[in-house]
Amino acid sequence: MAYNLELGFFVTTRFALTNWAIIIWLNAEHKLTNERLIDSVICAEIPEPDANPRLYEVVKSFMIHGPCGNDRKSSPCMVKSKCSKHFSKKFIDRTSFDEDGYCKYRRRDHGHFVEKNGIQLDNRYVVPYNPTLLLRYQAHINVEFCNQSRSIKYLFKYVSKGHDKVTAKLSNSASNVANQENVDEIQTYYDCRYISPCEAVWRIFGFDINFREPSVERLPFYLPNQQGIVFQDDDPIDSVVFRDCREWFERKSGRSIGRLYYVSPGLDACYVMGLLNDDKEYIEGIVEGSKWSSGSYLSKLFATLLIHNTIARPAFVWENTWIHLSDDILLKEQHRTGNPDDDRVKEFALAEIENHLRTAHSRFAIPLNISENSTCHILQGSDLAELIVHTKLIIWDEAPMAHRHCFEALDRSLRDIMQSQNPELDIVLASLNASYLWSSCKVLTLTKNMRLAAGNSIDENKSIAEFADWILKIGDGSIGKSINDEEHEIIIDDDILITDVIDPIRSIVDSTYPQFLSNCHNHQYFCERAILSPTLEDVAHVNDFMLDLLPGEERIYLSSDSICN
Repeated sequence: MAYNLELGFFVTTRFALTNWAIIIWLNAEHKLTNERLIDSVICAEIPEPDANPRLYEVVKSFMIHGPCGNDRKSSPCMVKSKCSKHFSKKFIDRTSFDEDGYCKYRRRDHGHFVEKNGIQLDNRYVVPYNPTLLLRYQAHINVEFCNQSRSIKYLFKYVSKGHDKVTAKLSNSASNVANQENVDEIQTYYDCRYISPCEAVWRIFGFDINFREPSVERLPFYLPNQQGIVFQDDDPIDSVVFRDCREWFERKSGRSIGRLYYVSPGLDACYVMGLLNDDKEYIEGIVEGSKWSSGSYLSKLFATLLIHNTIARPAFVWENTWIHLSDDILLKEQHRTGNPDDDRVKEFALAEIENHLRTAHSRFAIPLNISENSTCHILQGSDLAELIVHTKLIIWDEAPMAHRHCFEALDRSLRDIMQSQNPELDIVLASLNASYLWSSCKVLTLTKNMRLAAGNSIDENKSIAEFADWILKIGDGSIGKSINDEEHEIIIDDDILITDVIDPIRSIVDSTYPQFLSNCHNHQYFCERAILSPTLEDVAHVNDFMLDLLPGEERIYLSSDSICN
């Protein structure tokens, strides 16, 4: 028998055919509110063999998991070379809770062990138990502290699991079997249901197995004049055909809760009722941007919104903004034809947006809402599938910045198109180098820093190279005086320091952006310099200071994700 207690407590018990799961709620005055109380009820350690030999033998027989892992890779608990029950645990001197609220029981390294199959197992392999229950029932009784709703879900899933069953075979003695010429193997097996003594007594006395108070009745949802009609088999045909009662009546006896079926409203109805965004903020943003930006820039903005799946109704936004998205195309067509056609202008504008959409997502039809089981929307026999079949090389720009699910979705689709399949490997991280595709990738490293040749002279390039090498040494921790494992004391040369400083932010701004007000309208001026900071807080301080230097009145633009009533 196996018990599993959680706390409340969650207890699982196993007796031959049965596996019981019990949850026990404790009153407020008896709840386990600290680690000391938990240790008084739940133990996850091997007892002292000399001081408590009976408990030691019971723990050895029923509460030791394994051996598994590297000691026994063929253990039934091993899944993908790991123990599915997460053994072995770590040694812990005192009971504590992790960030998810899961209790980590005390498992001290005091040298006690048990030997199973020639392998020594210590406290890291002990299944949590209660000494009193274990000594009394002499069975596998797992006791856990329960403070999470998912533990309760685990218990109540057994409501729909069905009855405990066993398959039994009826056989004769060896001599009789030898004399039988024809043996019906199917008839010798029976699918038996196990009924425990307590359940048998409960049913013999006719007690209720389950009930609900108050009762809940599902009320059907139907269209007008399409109600369902219920009648008895022996009702007269006239009373059935000519029944015309379609009204609700108050219940005359008893009480019940009525529950209507949920009917999802249509998308258009949701927009009319204001339940969904109507994309007005994007329309207004494009219209406002058209006052100072070109149609080419706006088409790039529209394509970006499409790629990130930001717009709920792209066609609606397009119909209300296409004139702004294509103003430069309209101007070219006016010069070329004198009287441009609107449909032709729309075609050119859509073609330009399509060019902006030619990213990895659009080229390989990768879903925007990607998941670990996604595939690309590439149909067998399509033009894109035929193009991929004849493709020798795919260059993916900024590949490390894409989620690994994008690469795996493309890999699954490519294997399907090429009619080649390989088993998937276990993936634990979201980075590309954690994917099973990484072993098929060839890493090309940059061996020459082109920025070191950006100077105007050989001496300047040499100075840049020395500075770059100094920065790399700082990053590697190979320069400076070591204070401890995490800190180094580094001497910075005077030529890159700003000395005699009263206001640090003003000093670094004046040093980096000399004559700022005279050049604030010069784009090249800002492209040639920048201030880097290790923290976002410092960045905010520098930004606020420089914004205060700019002439003109400050404006604040607000954005909204929903419609205001």
